[in-house]
Amino acid sequence: MTNIVGGGNADVDEYPNGYEHKVVAGDYNSNIYEGTEQERDLRALAIHPDYKPSKFVTADIAVLKLATPFDFDTHVGRPVVIPNKKTERRAKKKRDCWVVGGGLSGQRPDAYRPRLQELKAVPKADSACKKTANNKFSETWSATFICTIHSGKSICGGDSGGPLVCFLNDQPVQMGVVSWSGRNCAKFGFGAYVRPRSYTNWIMNKIATL
Repeated sequence: MTNIVGGGNADVDEYPNGYEHKVVAGDYNSNIYEGTEQERDLRALAIHPDYKPSKFVTADIAVLKLATPFDFDTHVGRPVVIPNKKTERRAKKKRDCWVVGGGLSGQRPDAYRPRLQELKAVPKADSACKKTANNKFSETWSATFICTIHSGKSICGGDSGGPLVCFLNDQPVQMGVVSWSGRNCAKFGFGAYVRPRSYTNWIMNKIATL
């Protein structure tokens, strides 16, 4: 089975009974069929029990299990790995790090773009994350999070649950899961991501038992 690590707000309960929950990969433009898409049924979903939607710094992480695995190819790519502390540090030093999403590209509520977007986003030191989170957003930082700070560029609404991936010797390493950016998104250029490494035991347990 293919397993996906995403955000805790991936709650299928918000949809009424009768809906089919599916996951699509290889979709670069949501407005057109490109022939690269793969669609799979969702078999199971687990949201971390400590996730609190009303809080910014929370266990904003989930595991999705598909009924059948994706076929990894040129368009879907390769499965990521959840790093240990050493691998995370090595991947961060390579600075070949990217976040992707289909969220807002501006401050207006209609500023969505149908085409998948990417941003080079290298994780910062925890000290810089802590300082920005406290000074700009009055939030107490946690080591279970990682952040990126880039002037004029940031994740935004609609990107939640997406991956922050660094490449280490061509192997994609999942450094973070998009969680929040505060108000005004790119104004502060701040992005906060849940650190999958902090939840490795929980993730592996859910992969084995879902």
